[in-house]
Amino acid sequence: MPGISLVISPSLHRQKAIDSFDLLKHRDKFDVKYLIDTININAAFCGYDGYPFHSIDRSDQLIFVEGLVYNLTDDELAKRFSEIAVRFRANDNYDKYIREFMSGADGDFLVLIYLKDANRILFFNDRWGRLPLYYTNSAQLLVLSREVKFIIDWIPSIRLDKFAMAEFLTLEYLLGHKTFFKDIHRLKPASIISATIDNDGIRADIECGILPVSCRFDGGNITRRQAAGQYLELFRQSLETRAEKIENIGLSLTADLSGGYDTRAVFAGLCESGIDFTPCADRLVTGDETETARQLARKYDKDLAVIEAEHPVDDLAGMTRILSITDGLINCLIDTSCFYDDLERENKITGSFANFKGYGGEFIRRVYMPKRGYATLAEAIIDDGFN
Repeated sequence: MPGISLVISPSLHRQKAIDSFDLLKHRDKFDVKYLIDTININAAFCGYDGYPFHSIDRSDQLIFVEGLVYNLTDDELAKRFSEIAVRFRANDNYDKYIREFMSGADGDFLVLIYLKDANRILFFNDRWGRLPLYYTNSAQLLVLSREVKFIIDWIPSIRLDKFAMAEFLTLEYLLGHKTFFKDIHRLKPASIISATIDNDGIRADIECGILPVSCRFDGGNITRRQAAGQYLELFRQSLETRAEKIENIGLSLTADLSGGYDTRAVFAGLCESGIDFTPCADRLVTGDETETARQLARKYDKDLAVIEAEHPVDDLAGMTRILSITDGLINCLIDTSCFYDDLERENKITGSFANFKGYGGEFIRRVYMPKRGYATLAEAIIDDGFN
């Protein structure tokens, strides 16, 4: 998975860090950009052409942003992050400024600030934790990464979390900040990690959930229709700001379109907003919905790109590799089918692009129904028997 990874240790082995970063290059198009290379801190970004990041490298500090903030310009971001860096250096209520930034920033982002002379790092994510990040922390080791397996390379022992495994087998989702491993955690939304390193060890502070989510409504007495109108306006705004930012960084736009209501809503919103995009329909391993997609596309006179890929679910070695890339956090059928669908989309769509998906509501866990009587494992997988 593209993204940032960081290792802090008083006894850091530089070559091991380089080897670990290289293991993140799961595709030929991936490249590693080294961000920090000191005696006890190594950080790198693994990405590809079109994957968004922004870097401000000065003599005394490095500011690195993975992802996008849709409602602020690069100049506005540089000003806000520089102010946070000044407050962090002075230990002057920097968490307050991060909280204010998180509250007003609409985006999917991870921010790393490194004070070079003080050998201190500051790290925070967006309000909703949209870009998954994992970490392990002890007196002698702090590792952050978008991939769990990168962290496994560094922890002294591997201990499985049986409760997490039971949750995933039951729900196909891990609750809270758990992973499959006891010493590795997912960073919660709206969280801050700060750390200082010297020869004696690491002093790290992790503040989680600094912007609590409240479901209390303070908007007065409004009707259901008025509430729906407000949601619709927010939906349109989010589509337009994202499309504008994507265009500004030189990417084209595609959007999934299937028989599901989630992709239909995104498709209609893009069309009604006059946004230029290419609707794409996959011949899904679970069923062909392209004819429904064609009918929907014709309503707005849009040309539909049909993505037809092979889904070799009988290739267990290939499936194992794909499961490893995604840290085993998605079931093997969806993993494999989406991987090959995405490869075929890259072949069919010219240039770099961003893709809008649906809301994913169809992945809400249904009641488990035991299945049996399959002749092969591949037959069970294709029938959703392991989901």
